[in-house]
Amino acid sequence: MKKLIKTILTLSLILIIAVVAAVVYSTTNGFKDEAKTFSIERDGKYILSDQSNIKIYGEETFKIKHYGDDERISAKITPIAIENDYSFSVSHIEYSWNEIAETKPNWTKYFTVELDQTANTVRIAGTQSSVLTAYAAYEGGELTAMDTMVYSNMYRLDITTGGSTIGLQFCVLSA
Repeated sequence: MKKLIKTILTLSLILIIAVVAAVVYSTTNGFKDEAKTFSIERDGKYILSDQSNIKIYGEETFKIKHYGDDERISAKITPIAIENDYSFSVSHIEYSWNEIAETKPNWTKYFTVELDQTANTVRIAGTQSSVLTAYAAYEGGELTAMDTMVYSNMYRLDITTGGSTIGLQFCVLSA
């Protein structure tokens, strides 16, 4: 009887250790990253680490799932330099996308970004044309010309909560 109890306790301990290891493994993206305090739900799938090649058609809402205390959510959009540079004109002055990406690091104000702390969501909206038009207006001009639309990872959305950040590289497409 003593031996049976000892065996059951040993197996229970092994099972508990396995469950804890599985939880740690899943929250650290296979031990490749630091443990995240949240994940991002998109299209029914959970994102636990930085991702790229995300296509956003006009707008997208990301649901945040906290693992622990609910913390305030913040979001920031930055431009990313691309392999084949892209040009556009504001009031007939030509700009290089890659130069803008290096000198103007925060593009959050050119998108519609809505944070809902109660529902734990981040919603972003914008098309390449609307974002560049907003940029031109902010610079005191108007968008007068664009190269053919570029559909590559031109932006990065950083969602931060609880001291952790997950970055999503994306392109914006027309709805």
